[in-house]
Amino acid sequence: MHVSIRPLDPSSDLELDQYLALETALDEHTYGGSQALTREQLRAQLVDSPYWRTQRWIALAETMEGGESLVGRAAAFIPLQENLESISVGVSVHPAFRGGGSRPHSSRRC
Repeated sequence: MHVSIRPLDPSSDLELDQYLALETALDEHTYGGSQALTREQLRAQLVDSPYWRTQRWIALAETMEGGESLVGRAAAFIPLQENLESISVGVSVHPAFRGGGSRPHSSRRC
């Protein structure tokens, strides 16, 4: 499976629909339920605030049918007001695509 990673385009309805589907799958897997959001609600959540600047990326996998499917996301949250010496990062992978690495696990430590 080929996966490409690139910045999220919040102006793309298609990307936001796939992002919402990923959020739903993650919440269902983790919490057993999810909260439905509209595209506009999601867009509002993706906008920088006076307190945070965010950068978001998506992981797209090529499907057998030739299209692309959003299978993961990553974000960096950079504080603008307080705690300026730290950042927060997060990475999530769709539950259906976890554990399918192409390399054998190694015992190397980082």
